[in-house]
Amino acid sequence: MSMMLDSLKGNVKIPGMSINELFERNVNINKSQPMVIFNGKFITYYKFFNYVNSMASGLNERLKIKDSSTIGILLENGPEFIISVLSILRTGSSVLVLNEMDISNPNFYNILQKLNVKNIVISEKFYNLIKRNNGMKYIVADNTEFLTLWDAIKRSLKNRIKIKYTGNTMKFSDFIYDNKKFDEIKICEKPGVIFLNGDEIIGFTDKNLISSAILLNYWLPKFDRRPYIYSAIDMHNPLGLIYSFLLPISFSGTLVYGNMDILKKIDVDFLIGFPSFFDRTLGKRTGFNNVRYFISPNCTQKPTNSVFKATGKKIICGHSNERLLTTHLNPFEDIREGSIGVPLSNVQYKINEDGTMAIKSDQSASYIYDDNEFISSPEWVNTHIKVKIIDEYFYPAQQDISH
Repeated sequence: MSMMLDSLKGNVKIPGMSINELFERNVNINKSQPMVIFNGKFITYYKFFNYVNSMASGLNERLKIKDSSTIGILLENGPEFIISVLSILRTGSSVLVLNEMDISNPNFYNILQKLNVKNIVISEKFYNLIKRNNGMKYIVADNTEFLTLWDAIKRSLKNRIKIKYTGNTMKFSDFIYDNKKFDEIKICEKPGVIFLNGDEIIGFTDKNLISSAILLNYWLPKFDRRPYIYSAIDMHNPLGLIYSFLLPISFSGTLVYGNMDILKKIDVDFLIGFPSFFDRTLGKRTGFNNVRYFISPNCTQKPTNSVFKATGKKIICGHSNERLLTTHLNPFEDIREGSIGVPLSNVQYKINEDGTMAIKSDQSASYIYDDNEFISSPEWVNTHIKVKIIDEYFYPAQQDISH
């Protein structure tokens, strides 16, 4: 086995910090550097910090939320999502991350009631899809706040969404532009970020999420400048939160959002997506020649070949799922082709009787919701990947292995 693989078996030191502490550390280093480029508009780390501070203050003063509150967010990828997550966590509350599919779940409103969700940060699109009740308060983002003026005018003319703002329906802009301070960082004493997986409710702590981002940062290639990262993974799922938000922050990088035409103007260092994303977009080959590295957290051979055929570059592949954020990552040339790498450092593994691999790791969800309360989730998480181990390399068991 190569020295590189041997080094992967050692432990990576994970800093003991919260998500907001990681964010603020990077704000102090990168104040004037762009944190987000959203459809051509640049937002610096320091400006982002002011938005987060202002919204945390607004949540605390206007909504009178308590440390034990759970606040929902139902937003598309973009600055509003990141600001909402950081500001909610800053107040010591939990974030319930929702998506459009959750709305169609017959138990959706029962789940909100179970988790005692009284406030939701929501986009105009989703605001008009949900059933509203008088007991809930809504903070509505109109999806034009972070566009250039011309793009904002075009978006407003196209959507023509009229919302009546009352005591229960407030503007997102009123929270982020009041310039009030919320200097302290309260630490959530229960699951900080909560996701729905059908009717299952799973919770992640700061340690789960931070350690996942730091481990991925450790294995991915490094270069002299701060990376520009375009991720096509929606942040309303656990992997998206890691790859599209925390991983870029851990690099002190810049997150690039919006139409993929921006790849023609900006040399993106990491282009991240699921296999379906590469299958859909590689045929267009728009701006891909300037991408340094292609990454998929859950990869099959097909998009690996597609990336190589279109660009001459190999994809950095992983095998992860919604419960276990960083099971395997295979970025190194000296890991044998066709293998799934090795379990990441800080991870224990075992092979079950049916041949599937189970992982024990801080990168798995710490909590599940059962019987009206959050309880510790099982320590061992099944990856559902059947594996063969040959010469200390891990291969999918169904794969025809030849070397």
